[in-house]
Amino acid sequence: MRPDAAERSSAGYKPKGLLDSAERSSAGDEQQSLNNVERSSAGYKPEGLVAEGWAYFANSYRLSEAPAGFSASWAEYGDRFVAALELEGDGRRLLLCQFHPELSGPWGLELIRAWLGIAPEPYGGAS
Repeated sequence: MRPDAAERSSAGYKPKGLLDSAERSSAGDEQQSLNNVERSSAGYKPEGLVAEGWAYFANSYRLSEAPAGFSASWAEYGDRFVAALELEGDGRRLLLCQFHPELSGPWGLELIRAWLGIAPEPYGGAS
């Protein structure tokens, strides 16, 4: 059952599930803005989906470390946090975003196109 807004905003509420290590933002408020996404140099494959760029975030919980086996992209808001996770194997590719690619302009469109396996636009991609 999904908690109502009052429960989600209470100090005791914490997301449950696969990513149990999620924590509240140290900035003290919800991020609702564009923020720079950076690729990690550690363990990141050049064919990864998430390129550096500007993404739209609306979040108050975050991961400060990537789970084992995942490649991560990062952003900062109060502290450094995981902006996206990628996992590839067994012919599958998993992408988990902390941001909204559909609200992230040309950069987000290129991410969606890459995830779907659609060729980049002729204008050269997002900047």
